[in-house]
Amino acid sequence: MRLRRHAEARDWVVVGEVFDHTPTATPLEQRTNWSQARAYITTGQARGIVTTSRTTCAQTSGSSTLMEWLRDQHAFLSEDSPTEAGAAR
Repeated sequence: MRLRRHAEARDWVVVGEVFDHTPTATPLEQRTNWSQARAYITTGQARGIVTTSRTTCAQTSGSSTLMEWLRDQHAFLSEDSPTEAGAAR
């Protein structure tokens, strides 16, 4: 719910919620729900990803990082860490 509030506070429309409890050391392509998040971006349904921490978005396999991939997609990553959320209250 906190991530939804983070997005809505910026007037971003939430098109889907994708949760992944896979260890962060696991490459994104091997994570259960990455394909859904990726599809939202590649089909243009979403323009970005909101996460609790950039560390939850580990490097993709191969040479490109998530940030490079997002840049290529003209998309963004926004972080709303628990520390930042607590400080904002």
